[in-house]
This record gives sequence, structure tokens and C-alpha cells, in this order.
Amino acid sequence: HIEDIITQDASCVVFRAIEKETGNPVAIRRFFPFGPDGGGLQEKERTAYEISLIRFGRATHPGLRAVLAGGCDPVDSVPFVVTEWIDGEPLTKKLEAGPLQSRQAIDIIMRALEVSEVLSQLVTEEAVWVETDPASIIDASGSGGRGVTFWVSPLKWLGNDEERRSLKPIVQLTEDLMGWRNKLVNEQAGYGLAGWLKWLKQHAKTTTLAEARETLAAATGGQPPPPTSRLVKQSTRPVMARS
Repeated sequence: HIEDIITQDASCVVFRAIEKETGNPVAIRRFFPFGPDGGGLQEKERTAYEISLIRFGRATHPGLRAVLAGGCDPVDSVPFVVTEWIDGEPLTKKLEAGPLQSRQAIDIIMRALEVSEVLSQLVTEEAVWVETDPASIIDASGSGGRGVTFWVSPLKWLGNDEERRSLKPIVQLTEDLMGWRNKLVNEQAGYGLAGWLKWLKQHAKTTTLAEARETLAAATGGQPPPPTSRLVKQSTRPVMARS
């Protein structure tokens, strides 16, 4: 049961709804991959999209709003995804008061990399699989201690291989959180975050998510992040055997 439209723009519309079976609130995102008047997905694209949603649905990372269902509208083939509803404040609200504290920004960037790595393992293709616009990132610290949570970005696979693999979205997120867009910043700024950002800009098309996580921790004096195998094991549901 759809209750309300939460946000709407040229790329998607977000509804708040109630799941009939559980009575829990959920978010429904209806995407416009080719613009509001561009139509939906073709048959092969629909199949790939639906397979990716099944795989995304196995992820249980606290930084990801769990994928509950999804598919394509039978009327116009426009893709949609259903996720858990998370109460909180978008990062754009926090950024109105100025850039974030360095450690807070580092934690958010690390979480974006972690969630993307888990999702990359599940779909067997590396990409920044989360939305990195601060308006789409919700701080749910006051809601069960979840902290910052991300939307999955299931239409990322529509781009070419180079676009998918690039970590440029993480570069842009870092600049947004720290207020560094179009600014010259000392490499030691942000506990070394600026130096890591410079490195990432140079290697955004070639580095891996795991390398970016490890390099971020080393550059900013953080603890070494868990290896990919442990991270994925901790953050995914097992595949249920078919009877």
C-alpha cells in the first residue's frame, strides 16, 4: 500500500509504502534509466536487472538498505526496487552547516567502499554499487544505531565497463563531504585524507575497491580493514538449497 511520494526527479521517484504481510514501512524506487519519457528496459536488460536484484538481496551489511524485492513494471517495463525503510537525516542536511569532521567523512567513505565491495562480489562485477549523492545517503545514527546507510544503485550496469569500474563516484563523495570541490588542499589535510584523495583521482579507473579501502586506512592512520573474504562472509546471507 503506497502512502506517499517522498522524492521525485528526472532519474527516479521514491514512494513510502506499507508491506501488507508484515505491516512494515518500505521504500519503493521507480527508476527512469533513459529519462522520464525514455521508456523502460528491453527483455535482455530486464532479465539482467532481475538477476542482479536477487543477488543484491543477499547482502546484509548494516550500511545498506536491504533489498526486499524488485523487477520491472509489466505495463511500461520501468524498473523498480523495494528496500527496507530507514528513518534518518540525509547528509545534505548535515552539510548545510559546513563540511563534516574528517573522521566522520573517512568512516562514511570507508563504508561506501565496503558495501560496494560486498555487492561486487555478489554480482561478480566490481563497481561502486551504491548511490553517492549526499542527498541519497541517510544518517540513521538515531534509529537503532545503524549509522550511515546507502541505497543500492542497480542500474549501474547499464553503463560501459570503464564507467562501472571507475571509483570517480567516491572521489566526488569525498569532495562533497569535505567541501573540497575545486579547491587546492594540502595532502596532510583531513588526517591524510587529502593525500589519499589525490592518489584516488590518479588511479580511479584502475584501482580496486579492496585496494582503495586498504590505502585509505593506511593514509589516515586507521586500522587495516578486514579482507574481502571475511567482509563478504559477514555481510551476506547464504544461498538457500533448493528442495
